[in-house]
Amino acid sequence: MKIIFAVLPFLLCAPHAAAQTSMRDISRGTFAPAAISGAQRQEEQPQTPPRQRNTITPNGRDVLVPVNVDGTMVWVPQGKTIVAPNNPPPPPAERPLSQHHTIVTGGGVRFTRGREMPAGSRAWPREALGLNSVPSQLNGAGVNIALLDSGVSPNWELNGKVDVYDVTGAGNPSDTVGHGTAIAGILVGGSGETKFKSVAPSARVKSYKITYNEGASDKTNSAYIRQAIADILEYNKQRPGSRIDVINLSYGLDEPSKEVEDALAQAYKSGITIVAGAGNDAGAVRDPAAYGFVIAVGAINMQKQLFAYSNFGPQLDFMAPGENIFALDNTGGYGWLDGGTSFSTAYISGLAALVIQAWQNKYKAKPSPQQVYGVLQKISAPLPSVPEGKQGRGLPDASKIMSAV
Repeated sequence: MKIIFAVLPFLLCAPHAAAQTSMRDISRGTFAPAAISGAQRQEEQPQTPPRQRNTITPNGRDVLVPVNVDGTMVWVPQGKTIVAPNNPPPPPAERPLSQHHTIVTGGGVRFTRGREMPAGSRAWPREALGLNSVPSQLNGAGVNIALLDSGVSPNWELNGKVDVYDVTGAGNPSDTVGHGTAIAGILVGGSGETKFKSVAPSARVKSYKITYNEGASDKTNSAYIRQAIADILEYNKQRPGSRIDVINLSYGLDEPSKEVEDALAQAYKSGITIVAGAGNDAGAVRDPAAYGFVIAVGAINMQKQLFAYSNFGPQLDFMAPGENIFALDNTGGYGWLDGGTSFSTAYISGLAALVIQAWQNKYKAKPSPQQVYGVLQKISAPLPSVPEGKQGRGLPDASKIMSAV
């Protein structure tokens, strides 16, 4: 049985794709699977001209130079350093695609630069979620989030916060389309050197790349998804003191997959909170978000109305910002995302990390997925501008986490 796999903003936001700039229009070098360090970097402004070829910094002035890293030639900014990931596992043996369901994504992420945006638009997701009123010590410390996506590429806002793994067998855990890097930035980005702020800056992301390139599309198959989940369970078995607490799934399946459902159910039963996007075709909530044990996330716009393409239905649990998102890109800089439930999912995953930290600090134990869900439900309220039945429990207010735990 063929299963069609769509990373939500890739395929399902197509109605306004023509007005946007494809990620393929942005010049970029070849990156090592690691973060880039450095101090006193300047945040890109929306008016910044497109960067020139072989540059990756927002001001377009730092030239990339070739550096040999473990026998591989990569390009890094002149004078900067590379921080290698922490003991990544060796890539698994190649898994022939013909033996598995083929799951096809759409095209590339639609990042745009130099776009005129309403005043305060960079800060609106944090304001909408009450994050500006969260005490600084509630920052996700001690929480690990697994990101099953297109990989993560170096960006100084992610320095030292992301471990990268590749389950496709290709041995390249970096992000060629920008989707996974943007989500990692929402989760943990922010170095203190710029105004970019994530939800849980002291949490860590374990990036499991489940996609590969074929022609003009990014693809994956159900075997890669199951392998990533198996690797997560094995990771937790070997490292119980630093276990993975949350899985972020910013994709949707066009057809059911019992194998994927069973693998995720096993992760849930092991105590992992699972968060997934509802989908971006204004229809019913898609799998895996529709599974009863998965937190399903819809998207709102800056006016706190339903995002035009957000899916909805009885399986929906929470809403979060999903339009006009200022995010990290996979060239080391920043850009604006049109949006989708992929990115609203990242906000809820980040809030789950804050709940887990607060719970552990208070009770000296990890909460169960049911307990995480219960706290998120307690801090959520319906949105007056979103019809009943299309928002689940509504929008969470992070400022209430400490009192709700």
